[in-house]
Amino acid sequence: MAHVAFHGEWATTITVVNTSNAAAQFTLAFYDDNGNALSLTTTAGTGAVLSGTLNAGGSTIIQTNGTSKSISQGWALLVTNNTIAGSAVFGLPFNNNVFVEASCPLDTGVNSQFGLPFDLATAVTGVALANTYQNMPLTVSVTVNDLNG
Repeated sequence: MAHVAFHGEWATTITVVNTSNAAAQFTLAFYDDNGNALSLTTTAGTGAVLSGTLNAGGSTIIQTNGTSKSISQGWALLVTNNTIAGSAVFGLPFNNNVFVEASCPLDTGVNSQFGLPFDLATAVTGVALANTYQNMPLTVSVTVNDLNG
């Protein structure tokens, strides 16, 4: 997952879904922008690493609930030997309880490609990338297609 933001007025909601027909274990490890362990308080506990087991077809929702006035941000790595999917939605309250939000897919590091939908007509799209190979630089290629491909 490319980004998590919490504290201040920011909040992140992480949804983890087991897409297989057997129970599946997962671990979410959180890091700051320098690759150091990042401890955060969530509805699933406090720490830089959160683990759990999902029933077949089951899911869980993890929300940050920090109360610090300063903003903290970083990224998370999903580790599993199973087929687990999900996303993180981070947002900021705007007007009258309307949230400005963004979504990031969970990434197990197995795929080298992913799709990133965006709305060219009415919204602004930002992209955050995290290199989980801390000692190895990576080359990133980007292809942008319109509705016609």
